[in-house]
Amino acid sequence: MDWNMIGNLAQAISGIAVVISLLYLARQMRQGTATARAAAYQSFAEQQGAFTIAFLEDPRLTSVFHRVVVKRESMTTFDDLDKTAAIMMCVLQARIYDTMYRQVRDGILNPDDLSLIANITYLNSPAWKEAWPRVSQALSPDFVAYFNERHGAENG
Repeated sequence: MDWNMIGNLAQAISGIAVVISLLYLARQMRQGTATARAAAYQSFAEQQGAFTIAFLEDPRLTSVFHRVVVKRESMTTFDDLDKTAAIMMCVLQARIYDTMYRQVRDGILNPDDLSLIANITYLNSPAWKEAWPRVSQALSPDFVAYFNERHGAENG
């Protein structure tokens, strides 16, 4: 066996090793992405759960939730305390939505995953529309622009 043949064999073996390494890295990246997605979904579920529990534990907050979400009342009929609770409800939901938006933007979640929150019906309720100008001031400009585009100018 001459040295050229040994050199060619070594190059072939190293080429195969590189391909195997790249395949392994791709697999690891997919697993990392799947783990990040699972954590993002878990976080969403926990945030929504905490949000719901907070409003169910307090009869007054439950009433505000019912008036905003089910009865779709305008906040003009609310007293100051109920109006504050309704605005805070909108802030909490907007923060959850903003978090998911960022996870989509950063490639952790798929764009279709935003429909989990984007299709919540009270995002076009009178109370939400009244709260949005105040709520949007506490959010990132890129999310506010996305929200206004997706949900219409009447919210912005």
